[in-house]
Amino acid sequence: MKYTVLLALTCSFLLLPLQARAVDRQTIDFVIEAHAERIGMDANLAKKIAWCESGYQEKVVSRTGDRGIYQLNGVHDRELKKLDLDPFNFQENIEFAFILMERNGVRDWYSSRHCWSKTAYKPKKVARKLL
Repeated sequence: MKYTVLLALTCSFLLLPLQARAVDRQTIDFVIEAHAERIGMDANLAKKIAWCESGYQEKVVSRTGDRGIYQLNGVHDRELKKLDLDPFNFQENIEFAFILMERNGVRDWYSSRHCWSKTAYKPKKVARKLL
């Protein structure tokens, strides 16, 4: 059922004129949830990673050249080209990110774990002794 709705949503999105294609957060959430369910991953974690990486901005490029919602980098260019995927297309960016997640878990986004990880290092508060 979810995939039928996803396909209908995809088709209707592609029929919009180019300038009307601003993607809202709800649509991105829906696509991420569908892919997460497919590979058995926690959808909330996948959404947190996307938010930490790009703030859900599909056309964003980092200063290091990482691109799109999941900030795919040049290391993956050969595979993206082989699969004919565009890192600036939100659906293709998410699709490739989940290919990576299925293969490597969240290892490819480890550098941003301070933002999305529940186990991120949090310094303990040190109590001061009163003199």
